[in-house]
Amino acid sequence: MYALLAILDEDTNQQIQKLYQDLKKQNLSNYAFETEGYIPHITLADFENLLLEEVIDILSTKLLVSHPIPINFSSLGSFLGTNIVFLSPVKTPSLIQLHMNIHELLADYITEDSLYRPENWVPHLTLANRIEDVKFLKLYQISHQHFSQMQSHIIGLKLIKINSQNKISSLYDYYFEPPET
Repeated sequence: MYALLAILDEDTNQQIQKLYQDLKKQNLSNYAFETEGYIPHITLADFENLLLEEVIDILSTKLLVSHPIPINFSSLGSFLGTNIVFLSPVKTPSLIQLHMNIHELLADYITEDSLYRPENWVPHLTLANRIEDVKFLKLYQISHQHFSQMQSHIIGLKLIKINSQNKISSLYDYYFEPPET
């Protein structure tokens, strides 16, 4: 399996990784440490198969994002029927446009039933997954207390492959250029 991730600025990463450490210390969740190479992210697309060189060419020559994309995390949530807790960014026009552009450019690789297709996508940054029922409320409470509204930036994209041993391999990084001052 492959995925295209939105990667965030260093300040945001540090805040989220601090929560990951706190949850681990309190024996509430090891989620962020279960997969080698895991980083905080928002998944934009997933793929079963792709032609790596073609996808890299499309991202590097046709996507053309020239500056970091501001995003605001303003809510904490969970998907119904799951034991997952996530931060949810506001779906701003710039975030929606990035997502739409990616799906238009890479449409040949995205499956019809993907949860990341524009009509299905709920943008989120997972804080913990597969949480034991008895730990869920405590984990949610700690996550809620850890964050207030958070301004952030998507600074680039990362194309990854996840192998059967749950190891992430980075295949391509695309960093947006900061605006000229």
